Amino acid sequence: CNACASGDAAGAAGGVTLVLVIVLAVLGVFVAFFFGTIILQKVIQRHMFLLAKRAEAQRIVVRDLRHVDPAIMQLLSNSPGLVQDRIQDPLSMTEPLMPQPV
Repeated sequence: CNACASGDAAGAAGGVTLVLVIVLAVLGVFVAFFFGTIILQKVIQRHMFLLAKRAEAQRIVVRDLRHVDPAIMQLLSNSPGLVQDRIQDPLSMTEPLMPQPV
């Protein structure tokens, strides 16, 4: 029967198409999972970078030094050891930076 043979060919083509669609769908799921993982990793890295940046910004204290004696500022800028010790809070200095003559 010629009519039956042509119907079987159409059915086989439909079956191959169905298998191809299923294989491509499964492959698409794996590709989407792969790229989703990469994107999620980038988002988490950016978030961690911003958290570290925020923590560093909270650690650094900015002071208004316009009202500090210029002589003290000159001394602080010329003495690296004193800068590290005194620059944290120059307004709370109570003892003189230079020894007083006797």
